[in-house]
Amino acid sequence: MIKVLQNPKTDRYLELKKTVLSDRFPWYWCPESTGGNPQVEGHRNIPYYSHPLLGRPDIKKYSETTSVYLEPYIKVAEEILEYNNIQSNYFFLRACINCVHPMSGIQYCIPHEDHNFLHKNLIMYFTNSGGNTYVKDGQYFKKYEEYVPEEDDVILFSGEHYMKIPKEERRIIIVSTLFEP
Repeated sequence: MIKVLQNPKTDRYLELKKTVLSDRFPWYWCPESTGGNPQVEGHRNIPYYSHPLLGRPDIKKYSETTSVYLEPYIKVAEEILEYNNIQSNYFFLRACINCVHPMSGIQYCIPHEDHNFLHKNLIMYFTNSGGNTYVKDGQYFKKYEEYVPEEDDVILFSGEHYMKIPKEERRIIIVSTLFEP
């Protein structure tokens, strides 16, 4: 289930968004969105640009800071979570800023989970480009809940998910994973 969070759009949030959307922000090319090149009918492994903030613990067995923008992002994420009365014993495992450009062909990325253990995903949408997000409705169901994002939206969810490629503008989001022991 997708939980839509209220975004108070604090000065920190607006400054981070301005930085990410600037023409000076560094991006890194990723030729595929999902490792292992799985085949799923009606979906494809899409290329995109990323700016990792906090590296995956799955690779080195620990999370690693990979950007000077991590700390400003964590402060913004915590402001949003606290504003929505989400004050659990969570910690961040991974965080990345992603940019997907419009493309022709199959319009859906491959359904996936970011880790192979229970976690939550937090997504902040910095652009109003579309690029809907689909989240599987529960662990045992085949139905997906569709979320149609608007600029500055923030959602929280867990489980398998995928996205639709934007039609006209680049889709820029920050996605992070939260772990609750």
